[in-house]
Amino acid sequence: MIMNYWYSERCTRQIKFIVCIVVCSMIFLSSKEFNLSSLHIIFALCLGSSYHFIYQLKQKLSLNHSYKTGMNMLFFMLPLAALIALVISLPSIGRLYLMIQTVGFTLIGFFLVSIYAYRSKKSDII
Repeated sequence: MIMNYWYSERCTRQIKFIVCIVVCSMIFLSSKEFNLSSLHIIFALCLGSSYHFIYQLKQKLSLNHSYKTGMNMLFFMLPLAALIALVISLPSIGRLYLMIQTVGFTLIGFFLVSIYAYRSKKSDII
């Protein structure tokens, strides 16, 4: 799955950086026509960061947990439903541009939290 690749060793810092640049470029180009409201941006960033926390919670569930399949479906459906609700609440004028920005800000929220959580520590050598 995409999340497993993002958190694996195969996804290098350079790949993550390139993906972030592409997403930021998409947001910038789509914002030339219509701008997303600040409230939608905040909700999208929070939704993106919640993807990271949900993934971490899913990883902590044991393999033989009796509710694992139900929890996996719940962890998949809740953020997807929140993203759909966020997209549906967009105004109808320029919806395509605003949808691109919403998905982009959701991805940026995920990137910020997931990259920061696994950043390399600074060395204490002076």
